Amino acid sequence: MPANTAAIDALKVALKIEDEGRRFYRQAARKSENSLTKRLFTNLAGQELVHKKVFQEVHDKMCAGETCPVLSLPQGEAAKGRTIFASAMKDLGAAVKSSTSEQDAIDLALEKEIKSRDFYAGQAQRADDPVEKSFYNTMAGEEQGHYLQLTDYREYLINPAGYFVMKERHSLDGA
Repeated sequence: MPANTAAIDALKVALKIEDEGRRFYRQAARKSENSLTKRLFTNLAGQELVHKKVFQEVHDKMCAGETCPVLSLPQGEAAKGRTIFASAMKDLGAAVKSSTSEQDAIDLALEKEIKSRDFYAGQAQRADDPVEKSFYNTMAGEEQGHYLQLTDYREYLINPAGYFVMKERHSLDGA
């Protein structure tokens, strides 16, 4: 019999969040006409699947009466995604085109990532077990990473030239 029903209930919510996020990103990738946007959404869908598998493992162990196991996410997936997109954006330069629907999808994705991050951060604050607290803080950090990746990409789509000035911090004074 599971000892911590509140923790298990929170894990069920987390599983739903990750599943819905994955479905959203897959659908957004299918609808996207921009190859870079398609890659971004496909990459994020893959990361949501990794998160779901981790939550499922924790859920299953806690339902079996175990405490929250010490788990770690595969290292480098989010960083690899950021590197791929930074390189691709640099290669494309200012020659990017996106539709309003793609920008709307990015805005919706940003909202979803904020809600996910806040849910996980809240769970971390409520957790008494230090392992559980650390786990939820890690997941909140993952969602924050997604949010930052999407924010960067949104800025790039809106103003590609301005994005490079901001990111590369070139001097505009000619010196």
